[in-house]
Amino acid sequence: MRCLLIAMTALMIVGCRSKDQNEITDLYNDAYKALRAKEYRRLSELLDSKTLAYYETLRKLTISKDVRRLKATGLMAYITYLGVKDRINEDALKEMSAKDFFVSCYGENAKKGMRGGRIDDIDVTGDRATCTIVAKDGSKVEGWTFYREDGVWKFNVVDLLERMETEVVSRWKSTGGTVDSLYAECESELEEKNSSRQGSNDRQ
Repeated sequence: MRCLLIAMTALMIVGCRSKDQNEITDLYNDAYKALRAKEYRRLSELLDSKTLAYYETLRKLTISKDVRRLKATGLMAYITYLGVKDRINEDALKEMSAKDFFVSCYGENAKKGMRGGRIDDIDVTGDRATCTIVAKDGSKVEGWTFYREDGVWKFNVVDLLERMETEVVSRWKSTGGTVDSLYAECESELEEKNSSRQGSNDRQ
């Protein structure tokens, strides 16, 4: 009898995990379809609370233009600020929700962060899950992190941004650069890109 109970419990756990994995696969596919279709509003509806809190903090810091706190928040936060500070006026920022700000910030840059391919190796631990993305050439990369909130799986952008930042800073330091020089390089590149974009708009 004890063996039967153990077997039944194991089957229930496997079934539960399988359901979670199916839901996470559907979530990833929905998010990637929205991204490819440039439906960023639809994408914003799939975000977890941690991501929304992050973008709400960035929105407020962008309004205050608190560069010191933005840099302390992280490289990706500062890059986000540099990308929107001259593009979105203060009145518009004050009226935005966290989802609105995500849509404005993420936009065209989202595709750079979200890998296309087949989701695989979904590992569920409680209300947190990770995955691997298998590209068309068979190579594997670390994928999204997902969190279950009120029984619904949501995807998290913050963990991805933190991983990207760690990789960028590590590569930069390996060339002998400092964190300060990396920030300066980002400022220079974005200023050049904004100037180029402005010049293109003026010619139209």
